Amino acid sequence: MGIQGVMRLLRTLFRQDRAESDLAEELQFHLQNEIQKNIAAGMSPEAARYTALRSFGGVDQVKEKCRDMRGARFVDELWQDARYGLRMLLKNPSFAAVVVLTLALGIGANTAIFSVVNAVLIRALPYHDPEHLVMLWTDNPSWNVGFNELPPTPTDLLDWRSQAQSLDQIAAFKVAWADLSEQGDPERVGGVQVTVNLFPLLGLQPMLGRTFTPEEERPGQNKVVIISHALWERRYGRDPTLIGRTVTMNRERLTVVGIMPLGVDFPRGGEMPSGYALSPRTDVWVPFAEDSKYWQRDDTREFIAIGRLKSGVTLPQAQAEMGNIAQRKANEFPATHAGWTVHLRPLSLQVAGKTRPMLFILLSAVGFVLLKSRKAL
Repeated sequence: MGIQGVMRLLRTLFRQDRAESDLAEELQFHLQNEIQKNIAAGMSPEAARYTALRSFGGVDQVKEKCRDMRGARFVDELWQDARYGLRMLLKNPSFAAVVVLTLALGIGANTAIFSVVNAVLIRALPYHDPEHLVMLWTDNPSWNVGFNELPPTPTDLLDWRSQAQSLDQIAAFKVAWADLSEQGDPERVGGVQVTVNLFPLLGLQPMLGRTFTPEEERPGQNKVVIISHALWERRYGRDPTLIGRTVTMNRERLTVVGIMPLGVDFPRGGEMPSGYALSPRTDVWVPFAEDSKYWQRDDTREFIAIGRLKSGVTLPQAQAEMGNIAQRKANEFPATHAGWTVHLRPLSLQVAGKTRPMLFILLSAVGFVLLKSRKAL
């Protein structure tokens, strides 16, 4: 509907009597013109009028069509329905209160649940080609820990990186905490230690500054930090000169090399399985740097791995390859890897986790309540 149509509808709504009068005058004008044409053609006045009315199809029917075209009928019926509904509610105030309260609860619950469903299940993850991102977990039923999503060992990560042909990159991160002790009150924030290829794997770039360099994964050269937009705004007052300056974190002086864009918060709680403690928000990232001895260890499982499928590679293909790598390692090192398997889980499903069916159930339930409320009216 254009501007003229909107104006015509508003005139119909607020000047209905005038609009009806104008419509009657206009139809009468056209009817008289038609009668005059018929008389000029040799008809009697009675026959001319009868023929004109037949050609019009009936004045009342023409009026209804005109009202439909300009929206008057819709407005009139809407107004009649509203008045009828108001009269019914005023006759029974207690019923009206129940209906209004039920509608308010239904609409509020629908809005809240849909916001969660949209964030968790519908809206795309804020990473480059998120459908190609997978979490890499290990499992050994003999451990009987209550869940099957365990991190790999350092040697696993090295083997995966060197042998896997179905994955472009494999990065890893470890949950950490950071105690800030300057520029304000002491504050503990959520953070992670990461391999320096994590941000390139995710396709994330800082809003200010840069990501980590390979050199900063070496011991002694890892005194750098990337902070979140939220922390930059909350604690440092959006100071653009923070890049290149040092901050005290966990009693160490770290140089701020990057500030991530608004909304970047990896990993979030959904990307972690049950059994892993994680801050509600990730505010700092630091590079993980260990010597070569660490990467030869098979007695620790603390890093969580994430990979990116190569273009054209399906998840079953990658799963089969990773399963073969795990089997070869179990055969070669039975003392540390017998019984261990590897399974890949799309990041989108990892984020939704076990809440996916529950969210759909809740959305259906509140929708049913809203529907019942509408029928009650």
